[in-house]
Amino acid sequence: MTSPSDRLLTVAEFAGALGVSSYTVRKWIRQKEVSALNMNLGGKLPVYRIKENEIDRIRGRIEVNQSDPKTGREAGQ
Repeated sequence: MTSPSDRLLTVAEFAGALGVSSYTVRKWIRQKEVSALNMNLGGKLPVYRIKENEIDRIRGRIEVNQSDPKTGREAGQ
């Protein structure tokens, strides 16, 4: 049986849970701020999955409350 923390989320699901854009989450993955699994082995484009428990970890590390959900930029930029 899989525990809730082992559940894998898509980039869109993860972004929605944090109130940021998918672009922002992909940027965090590239910058190694979010741990993700690439499920598209051998393909051209990565297909990321992120463990659900990363939500709590990233909330504690990255200020997301003031980011624009569509751009990932701070409000007013």
